Amino acid sequence: MRDLHEITLGDVTVTRIEEMHGPIMPTGQFFPDLPEQAWKDHREMLVPDHLGTDDAMVHVAMQTWLLRSEGRTILIDTGVGNDKSRPSVAVWDHLELDYLGNLARAGVRPEDVDLVVNTHLHVDHVGWNTRLVDGVWVPTFPNATYLMPRADFERWNPATHPDIAGGVNENVFEDSVAPVHAAGQAVLWEDSHTIDANLRLEAAPGHTPGSSVITLASGSDRAVFVGDLLHTPLQIMEPGHNSCFCEDPAASRATRRKILGWAADHNALVLPAHLAGHSALEVQRDAFGLLNMSPFFGPGWIKGVDYLTVTVRAPEDAGPNLPVLVFVHGGGFTGGSTRAPLYDGRAFARNGVVLVTVNYRLGIPGFLHLPGAPDNRGLLDVIAALRWVRQNIGAFGGDPGNVTLCGQSAGAIIVGAVLAAAPATGLFRRAIVQSGSMEGAFTPEQAARTTHAAARALGIRPRLDAFAAVSDEQFVGIMPELAGLDLTTATHFDPLGGITPFSVVADRRPAHALSAGHGVDLLVGGNAEEGNLYLAPLGLMTASTPADVNATAARTHHAPAGLVTAYRARHPQATDGELRSAILGAALFGNGTRRLADAHAHAATSGARTYAYEFAWRSNALHGQLGAAHTMELPFVFHTTDLPQLHGPHALLGTGSPPADLARRMHAAWTSFARSGDPGWDPYDTGRRATMRIAQDWTLTHDPRAAERQAWHH
Repeated sequence: MRDLHEITLGDVTVTRIEEMHGPIMPTGQFFPDLPEQAWKDHREMLVPDHLGTDDAMVHVAMQTWLLRSEGRTILIDTGVGNDKSRPSVAVWDHLELDYLGNLARAGVRPEDVDLVVNTHLHVDHVGWNTRLVDGVWVPTFPNATYLMPRADFERWNPATHPDIAGGVNENVFEDSVAPVHAAGQAVLWEDSHTIDANLRLEAAPGHTPGSSVITLASGSDRAVFVGDLLHTPLQIMEPGHNSCFCEDPAASRATRRKILGWAADHNALVLPAHLAGHSALEVQRDAFGLLNMSPFFGPGWIKGVDYLTVTVRAPEDAGPNLPVLVFVHGGGFTGGSTRAPLYDGRAFARNGVVLVTVNYRLGIPGFLHLPGAPDNRGLLDVIAALRWVRQNIGAFGGDPGNVTLCGQSAGAIIVGAVLAAAPATGLFRRAIVQSGSMEGAFTPEQAARTTHAAARALGIRPRLDAFAAVSDEQFVGIMPELAGLDLTTATHFDPLGGITPFSVVADRRPAHALSAGHGVDLLVGGNAEEGNLYLAPLGLMTASTPADVNATAARTHHAPAGLVTAYRARHPQATDGELRSAILGAALFGNGTRRLADAHAHAATSGARTYAYEFAWRSNALHGQLGAAHTMELPFVFHTTDLPQLHGPHALLGTGSPPADLARRMHAAWTSFARSGDPGWDPYDTGRRATMRIAQDWTLTHDPRAAERQAWHH
């Protein structure tokens, strides 16, 4: 965060004009579903600007952003105002503050202001729109145009909504909005509005129907003025939590994530309306909500054309013909890197395995479906890497005839697709699929929706020649606009539940076409609480409702009511968040994993074996809510549990230490499988469905998810 009073961004000067600052509401009242522990965990960052020294009261600022752009003087939001009757908020009732004096000290008189932007029409954003002169409310800034969102104007206009009186916005329309409109100075806008070459207004509904943000793009600088998307820095880390004033909670959460994602992808400064002291924030994508995911994602996008690379870690002074493990990273087909600290290969090398980690094309270059271009270009990169290994790994001591292809998450989906790809036949002897989904491929119809959305975002036609003319920087820049696409069609659910707009594209699901998988040993499994990763870091384990559970089921199953009933019967003590996670985890990973295991065990020939596992060790991160979430097994597979960035209340492994022997034993099982095709427990077949449950204790179970498996097939 930055202490900000004045800063220059490109050709725009930004100055903070504070009206007032102090306690506003108790933490639990202002943020009803934000855990009390979150305030305690970040107390040092929050006190005194954002939290009182008694840890009880939220502190906020009422302020205006003063911008000077293209020769004009612009105000964003105008605080509470003087002389206003505010019976619902005693601390704002009939104020007498020196706001105009603060403006004057910044060199601005009321008549100098050219434009006033109200991000929305709540009481604390429009107060200085007017002032009282001889008992009459008149516009404070006589030469200014006032930009107001039409949706909010109509929402609080008693002429159209006579029942709107009362509440925190009592009297606001009459004394701070209507007089400006009556004076002919108000412009009502909707959807978007260009202010000048540097500034643009964009609708950001949720907090109110007309809430908006202002994006700044000048030279190489980027910023976004987010109004009331944020009231505390905690919402950067826990974007799933709203204030009590957010009128549409679901839309507020979605908008907050979208705008923060845009800010992270564009290295944009975030300027909320109410943060004092450290009043501007810089957002990075090294976290997923409250969870630090930098060890998983690595350094992010690195510009350049030399990206189809492999990293090889081999034992020193080892003999020839060592087993080879080729690892394909995850990251939703849009992120990840061989440079991620999690994938350090020293433990494999110490144990006599040559580790090869693969970079492959991501996002639009790697997986956008384009007529005239080959599909699944990122997958083709992995097959090319396997060919490189076949030709070159002997120089590193590896045996080209004893190669295991391993992937996690998106990488596991790729591995599953490679199992179904005839061109990959003979390039590997074994495969490991960690938390993938063999039902995770998009149909061409689903993939085409992403193509058309990307074309719209870029302002081009959805054709190969048009995309070929677009830079990688532009591809990266539109990624936030592709988030949350609805890829459900008349015949297919979105197999990845909206978590990514990209996947392998195939007419047939890989689980039903194991061309290259015949004769290949398979180790396949997932984590016991996969869905927790997509809920706990965003505060949704506690914020989820029965409606959220039903909506998750409806996005993934043809008979959602029956599915929810089955899950509630199997987990009678589960919270709504836990049920939502269980259904989400099964839809994203569990079902496809079980179907791959069944298909491989049924089709395996030439003595090929299938082995299954479920990783169940629970992390205490995020107040104990993270549990055995997606990605949790990775530090144990790579024996990298000692990485400092994996430890802490907001790190993957939480506080304390995992069981001392768990990483050694799990790493040894993966090493044994790469060497001999046997991880150390009974093979899987479609009768017993033997599955090793991996936690502090290891337990061989039989068909451990039978009831859930049956519920999904009904």
